[in-house]
Parts: sequence; structure tokens; C-alpha cells
Amino acid sequence: MRRTEARGLVTYHFDSLARDGLVHAIFTRRGGVSQGPFATLNVGRSVGDDPAAVAENLSRIYAHLGVSADQIATAYQVHGNRVAAVTAVDAGRVIPNTDGLVTAAPGVVLLLRFADCQPVLLYDPTHHALGLVHAGWRGIAQGVVRRAVEAMQAAFGTRPGELIADRYLLPLDDGTPPGQHYHLDVTLYEAATLRPLSTASIPEIAVSHPTVRQDYPILKAFGGELALSEAQLVKQELGQAERLTVAVKWAALAQMGGDYECQLTLLDPTGTAVAYSETQPLAAAYATSRWPKNAIVASRYQLQIPPDIPAGDYTATITVGEVISARASGVFTLAQLVRVVQAQRNFVIPSMQHTVGADFGQDVRLLGYDLQQTEDDLHLTLHWQALSAMSTDYKVFVHLFNAQTETIVSQQDVFAGGDAYRTTHWVQQEIFSDQIRLKLEGVPAGSYSLAVGLYDSKGRLPAKTTAGYKVSADRLLLSEALRVP
Repeated sequence: MRRTEARGLVTYHFDSLARDGLVHAIFTRRGGVSQGPFATLNVGRSVGDDPAAVAENLSRIYAHLGVSADQIATAYQVHGNRVAAVTAVDAGRVIPNTDGLVTAAPGVVLLLRFADCQPVLLYDPTHHALGLVHAGWRGIAQGVVRRAVEAMQAAFGTRPGELIADRYLLPLDDGTPPGQHYHLDVTLYEAATLRPLSTASIPEIAVSHPTVRQDYPILKAFGGELALSEAQLVKQELGQAERLTVAVKWAALAQMGGDYECQLTLLDPTGTAVAYSETQPLAAAYATSRWPKNAIVASRYQLQIPPDIPAGDYTATITVGEVISARASGVFTLAQLVRVVQAQRNFVIPSMQHTVGADFGQDVRLLGYDLQQTEDDLHLTLHWQALSAMSTDYKVFVHLFNAQTETIVSQQDVFAGGDAYRTTHWVQQEIFSDQIRLKLEGVPAGSYSLAVGLYDSKGRLPAKTTAGYKVSADRLLLSEALRVP
């Protein structure tokens, strides 16, 4: 794909189509006259832009291509799967309720508009026919691209194998397990800056066959059916409470008669187990009983390091067993040592504007908070203390709401401790301060209540009232009269 820039207009062109003499261009938002959220090359007439600006933008596009407005066939796009065959009489028209156009009429120019949906351009060099498709996820799910190909077959005799498009091969990693639920992301980048322009996500991609080869090493055989071919730590040095990840490749020595599962274990220098992973299938959606002989199947397993484990070197093992009989088939010890480093922890209570001392469940105490208000924001600092080690990553919610109507006017929901230091990292008596910002832009002037709480996938943690504060719906009311001017 080539990038060109002329008179402020940035366009992209497919080399394979340009070589065949097909005049085409993918325009960006640059080079037009629209202002504000429509800046600058908006060509949508129904989004609230100035009609004169849209007309000027289209005029610039036509001039760039060397065509006139009466050659353009376009459509009113509805995220559907209707495809129209365009002839010379359609030039200069807007075809209603359509998301795909196909034509073989000389001099007719197809034009469609795209925001976060994907353009699909089809060209049949044998019959000099082309198709242009507006392919959002709804249209793709309804088969709009397939319908465009079928329309070209019916109207022009196109054979799908003769359609030209830029084609890209994505090599699958060695050992990718078969499955029905992969997602494929296709991203278009600006060549000069590598700035991503748009991404299409294609769901339900199927991988039907495993990697099969005979030239694989064997680290350990588990009976006559299964072998571990590769195993390594993704990261060797980890902090307390981080997740240990082991990447492996299994090999089928023969067609297996049953299913196998495995478990990670972390051992201290004395050989004592200090942490286990859950027992899990070797490949989540690909049972070993389906593996053909010499299949290579890659997988990754994780184990959470306890937050209070002493710093030092540890050993990771993989235990393999049969699912039905629960009989152990063997243990493999990784050669690499796991180095656990001491986390930087705080046990000193900081100074704070407001002391609270409210407990949430049995795990967390809100010691107090600081609050600063600006014209645009509320800056809230919450000072937490762990009452025990936790196995759940709790989230904190902060609501600014109208106490009479319960209408929330601003809110934040984040992991307590942030993404990098969630509550499963905390140890008993540890103190952590969360910085949370609530936006006040657009909040009507008035008096509001400010509340905070903790929750997980099961719901909110019960909040226990403390002197000077009220609890409502398992949320602690920090203020009942916060003024927004």
C-alpha cells in the first residue's frame, strides 16, 4: 500500500490495483475544511456538519480523482447486508439502505463513507468489474462481503478466485491449538509514522488443525503417549503476588486414549510446596484425546506467587495426571529458578484530612481520605489498610450523586491499588493510598453526596458504619453536602 499527499489530501492506494489501472483511493480525515469534531475531511451529510463544508470536501475529493459529481454513485449506509448492482443510470444517485455497491459500468465511480467500520474493495480484472463494501461488525455478521461477491457473480460472471485484493499471510505460532473462538484483529497503519488508523476485529476464527511434525525434542515423556517438548519461564524475576507464567509445548507420542491435565507448583529451597495453580487441561479447548500422533500443542499456565512469600530463589514444577483416574503420570522440574524479589510495602499511616476507620467486609479498612476540589475535578485520595491477605482483586467505586433522585452525575470504578498493585498483592496491615479523579465538567450546579465502596464479581462488600459517617446500600457516604458551583 502506497501513501501519497497532494494539496493537503492524504490518500492510500493498493499497489496490485494500481498496476491494473484501476483508479482508486482511500482518503483520511486530512485535507478538508470541516471544523470541530468533523475536522477536516468529513463527507457525511447526516452527522450535523455544515452542508457547505461537506460539499467543499467532496469537491476536493472529486478534483483529486479527476472525476465529476455526476459520475459518483453512493449509498445511504445502514450497517446492513444489502448490495446494489450499479449501472450508468445510477451515476449521480444516492442508493437508499445499502452497504455494498458493485459495477462494471465504465466511468462510474463508487463512493462510500467509513468511520470505525472497514472498507472492502473487490476487483475482477477479467470482467473489469469492481465492488465496494461498507463492512462493520453487523454487516460482516450478516454476510455483506459474501453478498457482494455473489452480486458480482450474478451480474458480471465474476469468479471469486479471480478477485484481486491485497493479500496477507499470518503465520501461526508453532503449536497453536485448534479451536473455534479465535479473534483476528486487522489494523491499518500510516506508513510514515506507524500511527494506527483503524482496526477491524473478526470474531469466531477457527483453527482446524494442529501443528504436526516429528522433529521435536523431548524434555520428559509421560508414559508412551505424551511428552513435554519445551518449557520455560516467561519471566524469571518476579515480585511478591505477581503471576508466574510458564510457556510449554506438548508432543503427542501416539494417539492418546484419554485426557490429561496439569498443575504448576512452586517449591522453596527445602522442596516444600508454597503455592499451587489450579489443575487444568493441557490445552483449554483441545482435549488430549483429540490430538493426532506427533501433534505439537503450545500452552501457558499461571500461578500466583503469595504476597507474603520470602524473597529468594524457588523452583517451579509441572505435574501431569490423567483426568478420569486422577492418577499422576509424572513431574517435570524446570531448570530455570524463579527469583522472587521483595515488594516495596508501606505500613506507616500517612497524615490525612479526614479520618474514617470504616471496614469493608473482613478484608479492607478505609483509614481516611483527602479531598480537593477544582473547577473541573474532584481529587480524592483514599487511604486503605489490609486487614488480611486477600485472594480477590477488589474494585473501588466512587459516586457523586443526587441524594434525592439517586442520579449519579460523576463516577469512577478502578481496581483498589491500581492495575499494577491490586488487593491480591497486599499483606496484612499494609497501607495503600489510591488517587482518584472525578470529572465535574457538565455536572449541573447543586449539592451532591459523595460515596465510596468496594466490590467484586459477587457484589458490593458490606460497609460497616463508623462514627460521624453513614452507610447506604453498602456505600460509605463521605459527604452529603458537596457543592458544585
